[in-house]
Amino acid sequence: MSEGAKDNFASRFFHGVKDAVWQDDPSAPKPVVASKAPAQIVTKIDVAPTPVSPQAISGMAAELMTVVMASPTPYAELSGAIASLAAIPMDDGTRYRAAFAVLANAQPRTVAQISQAIDVHLEALETECKRFADQSKGVEENELSVRTQESTSLADAVGQANTKIAKIRADAEAEVVRLQESIVANQSRIASLAVEIDAKQKSITQKKQSFDAATEIVKNTLIAEKSKIQQYLA
Repeated sequence: MSEGAKDNFASRFFHGVKDAVWQDDPSAPKPVVASKAPAQIVTKIDVAPTPVSPQAISGMAAELMTVVMASPTPYAELSGAIASLAAIPMDDGTRYRAAFAVLANAQPRTVAQISQAIDVHLEALETECKRFADQSKGVEENELSVRTQESTSLADAVGQANTKIAKIRADAEAEVVRLQESIVANQSRIASLAVEIDAKQKSITQKKQSFDAATEIVKNTLIAEKSKIQQYLA
């Protein structure tokens, strides 16, 4: 399997992340090909591996196993021989011994060589783990951080909008109070004006009545004077 195909494993894992596209790492180490008699390799993985039968590996684990097993090693050859016997009913011990015998007929391998070859695949697994971690970090930086910044920006906008709303409400409430006070003052003035209008009307009526009475008196007086002049002086 090529290096580019290896790089696609993490990409396929993050397939649900929008726009999660990574380029091949030109500095990534090439698959290690074991010699017929590989030297002892010390793995950097600290956790003890949990035995898993080939039948139990599926989904992402199967895909990762394919990537990790890409290097042709004595263990990879044994694993292929074991897989070829999967359809034949037998217990694991018999299947492993039979596969080892088949491998011995084609190209003899020692148990030590096969066991040491597993370290090559453990190194390949560690490489995939590092690549996975790097690409995960890339997703976080390129996707999550962008959305976090957008969320922060939107939160600031919401805060500013709420501040404006509060100010508008405060200004509106102050305007309502001012208008209510104006209404009360105007209503009080209207009541005062009604009293003043009534008093003025009564005053005008009284003055008119007094004027009319005075007019009648003067008129009668003058008419009486006219009669007296005609009577006494004509």
